[in-house]
Amino acid sequence: MHSVGAGVRKAAHAVGTLLEDPAQGLDWFRNGLEIVRGLPGGRGENLYRPSEAPQGRLHELVGASWPCEYKDEFDALWPPVVTSLEAQGSGFGERYDSDEALARATWCCVRHLCPERVVETGVARGVNSRIILEGLERNGTGHLWSIDLPPVLEGWRTQSGAAVTQGLRGRWTFLEGSSRRHLRPLLADLGSVDIFIHDSLHSAANMRFEMSTAWPHVRRGGVMFADDIESNPAFAMFTSALPSTSVLVARQDAMKKGFFGAAVKA
Repeated sequence: MHSVGAGVRKAAHAVGTLLEDPAQGLDWFRNGLEIVRGLPGGRGENLYRPSEAPQGRLHELVGASWPCEYKDEFDALWPPVVTSLEAQGSGFGERYDSDEALARATWCCVRHLCPERVVETGVARGVNSRIILEGLERNGTGHLWSIDLPPVLEGWRTQSGAAVTQGLRGRWTFLEGSSRRHLRPLLADLGSVDIFIHDSLHSAANMRFEMSTAWPHVRRGGVMFADDIESNPAFAMFTSALPSTSVLVARQDAMKKGFFGAAVKA
């Protein structure tokens, strides 16, 4: 009876949320259809072989020195980011939180490439958003645009971007809703981006849409990241059609145990 009651409460919360914002309700409905349609396609774990020493390889691909001169900065920053969520009453490592391996990779690219324009899809509680913004702040230049359709689950909507401190928000533009609604017009307005990060809905259809939409806007020497690529074959199929592009596959940390990919535009 308890589980039935909890399910009813969740359903009621979801319906109320949809009624509050019909546009987001349509986004959630479309995402749900993409997930269901993508189920027969299977996962893509067997397509990926992680690079040896991926952090060193990433630095080589972007033309940065190794060992990384910004490693100690990240090592000092990561614990406060994690504990900032704990101080707000929610522990780190929940379902949608970014993992340390991807955060470290994006941190190094932000610090080495000194990007002016970074775009990410998927925010959740803003762990990776915080890392990117801290890097931009230390660079003294750059802006982050984040697109996210907050999970309909109770509690997650109110925690969107919780890890991002007030002092960093001057460099941050948050677009609430799906990438289907926001990504094309945003990229058309920006023209080019230095770093693009996919970490939203990991259906094959959505990953193909985001990568094919963003890639033409990534500048030469810029980087496109995709998280949870083991979810389906989309990243492998997309990058195989880019013969002049350097591609890296890396393991996530023990928290997630999957893979993320990076493509560096020649």
